[in-house]
Amino acid sequence: RRVAHASAVSDALPPAVAGSGTPGPDDLPPALGSVHRFPFGSPCAMALRSGRVEDVPGDEMGFVQSTLAVPMVAHDTVVGLVQFSRTKGSEPFGERDRALATELAARAAVCIDNARLYRREHERALILQRSLLPPGDPEAAGLDIACRYLPGNTATEVGGDWFDVIELPGHRTALVVGDVMGRGLRAAVAMGELRTAVRTLALLDLEPAEVLSALDEVARGLGSPGGGERSEGLGGSGGAQWPSRAAQKSREADLSEVYLATCVYAVYDPVTRRCTFANAGHLPPAVVEPGRPARLI
Repeated sequence: RRVAHASAVSDALPPAVAGSGTPGPDDLPPALGSVHRFPFGSPCAMALRSGRVEDVPGDEMGFVQSTLAVPMVAHDTVVGLVQFSRTKGSEPFGERDRALATELAARAAVCIDNARLYRREHERALILQRSLLPPGDPEAAGLDIACRYLPGNTATEVGGDWFDVIELPGHRTALVVGDVMGRGLRAAVAMGELRTAVRTLALLDLEPAEVLSALDEVARGLGSPGGGERSEGLGGSGGAQWPSRAAQKSREADLSEVYLATCVYAVYDPVTRRCTFANAGHLPPAVVEPGRPARLI
């Protein structure tokens, strides 16, 4: 088992704790993340194997009266071990103490398990997000393109931000920057769906405003209940079977945040040296020219 937290009071305990036969704070490696091994037949090892609370009697010559080795169990899996000790002169642990210790360990186990699930989802979302972004600096006719994508910090949950560079007929280039509201794996998946939709619409050689209007319809379809159904305002047929109003409202609320997105779509023509763009709720692009202050457009 790896040490997750080193006790801040271990230096204040008498050395007798280490000699009592009961693993105490002084016996644990001080370095976080280091491995601590219990003897196979020890009460702590038995608690880790069985998932049950083990009583560890104290040594008559030692400092500890009694110890409880309490496994932290989440979803029938032991994720760690907590030890509760009482010094000489204290009452030994009773059934109420065991019940309280078990409850505390169970709550800690849930926190640890949730943290592990969050980390796994974060890693999956990050892998998906990076796989959908252009590798390196894309190349385009008549343009020098440099891209840099920086999260707020390493602890920030993965979001739905994306950018793309798409080659169009006539040596033109489409530049796309978008953001899907939300965090985590669902936002990354939604980003991937909208990015694919933008690429498909771009190949139709539409005007930027037409691309974003069509993308808005796609986003509404993705966020509608049932995945493929559309609301009446989006042209749904009157004969469709709808869920109850309460169920529909709940599902819409669950999906609306994920599929609320903003996007800037620009098309640059190197022949005319004109850049035409449309903006759907995103931060405005900034134009920076040598010797001039930056301006938003």
